[in-house]
Amino acid sequence: FELVAIASTIALNSNRHRLLGSERAVRPLGDQPMTFSNHPPLMAAWLMLIEPWVTEDVERFPMLMRLPATVSDIGTALCVYGLAAKFRSARVAAWSCAVVALSPVLIWVSGFHGNTDPVFVFLILLSVYLLTVRRSVVLAGIALGLSLNIKIVPLITLPVFFAALTGWRQRVHFFGAVGAVFLVGYGYHFLFWFETIWRNVFAYSSWPGLWGLSQLASDRWTPGLTQAAKVAIAAMIIARAAWALVCVAPERRSSPEALTAAIGWAFLIFLIMMPGFGVQYLSWFAAPAVLLSLAGGVVYNLLASVFLFGVYSFWAGGSTLWHFAQAQAWPPFWMSVGLVLWTSLVGLAFWLSLAAFRQRR
Repeated sequence: FELVAIASTIALNSNRHRLLGSERAVRPLGDQPMTFSNHPPLMAAWLMLIEPWVTEDVERFPMLMRLPATVSDIGTALCVYGLAAKFRSARVAAWSCAVVALSPVLIWVSGFHGNTDPVFVFLILLSVYLLTVRRSVVLAGIALGLSLNIKIVPLITLPVFFAALTGWRQRVHFFGAVGAVFLVGYGYHFLFWFETIWRNVFAYSSWPGLWGLSQLASDRWTPGLTQAAKVAIAAMIIARAAWALVCVAPERRSSPEALTAAIGWAFLIFLIMMPGFGVQYLSWFAAPAVLLSLAGGVVYNLLASVFLFGVYSFWAGGSTLWHFAQAQAWPPFWMSVGLVLWTSLVGLAFWLSLAAFRQRR
C-alpha cells in the first residue's frame, strides 16, 4: 500500500518546501546553512544521497523522500512482533504485528504525508529490541542515537532508558554510544551553524490550539499553557521513569515487557500534555500503544485513522482520492473529532493506571 502511495502521489505541500530547501539542506558542509529544512542532519544526508536522482527527474523527489519511512514501517512491525513474543503468546504477538503492519496511521503518514516520524519510532523500538532481547547495550545506544538524528522527539525516552539500565557501567556504555552518534550527526552544525540548527530543529514549534489542553484553553492562556506544558511533560516523564525504577524489580527493569511499557507511557504522556500538534505526531504512538495494550492499541489506531482520514481529505480539497494536499488548520467538526481522540488517550491512561494499581494489590 505504501509503495503504491509514494509512487503515485505528490503528498503535502511541505514536500515541495523540502524540495525548495534541499539545495541548502543537502550541503551541510557548504557555505549556506539549512534555511528551509527543519530536519536534523541524517535526513540532510539522505537528501544528499538522492540528489542525483532528483536532479534527473524532480518528480522523483516526493517518492524518494517518503521511502525511508515506508521501509521503517516494515522494521517497526517486525520489532513489535519480536518484542511482543517475549511476554505474550505467539498468537497475540502475531496479532500485535498485524495491527501495526496494517495501521492506516502509519500507512498514511509514511506513504502519503511524507514526514519522517515513523523512522525514529522504528529506531527507538529497534533500540529496545537490541537492549532487551539481544542484550547489546552499545548497539542499542547507536540505534537511539540514530533516532535523535531523525528528530529530537526521542529525547523523551532518555529518562526511561536510564531507569531501565541496571548499573552505571551499562549506562556509560549506552549513553556513550548515544552521545557519540549524536555528535557525529550534529557536531559540525553545532560548531558552525548553531543558531540556525537551534532555531530550525531544537526550537521548532508546532501548531498550538489544535490539540488537547491548548485546544481547550482560550487564546489568552495558550502562551502560558505552552510553557507550563513543556515543564509538566518533562516532569511527568521523569517521574514515570523513576516510578518504573522503584516499582519494578532490578532484574526485570530491562525486560521487553517493562521497557516497552515505559516507552509506551512516555509517548502517551507526551501526546496528552503536548501544547502544539501536527497530525504526523499520531504515528508516534501507533506501535507503542499496541505494545502497551493490544486492545487499547487497536482502539487508538482506529480512532486516529478516522481523524487522519478526515484531515487529509480536507487538505486534499474534499477529495477522498488523495494526490496533493495543502496543510492548513482543519474545520470545527474535525477539531471535535480530534478532541474525542485526545480524550480517549486520557481515558486509556486512566484505565491502564487503574489496571496496574489493581494488579499490584
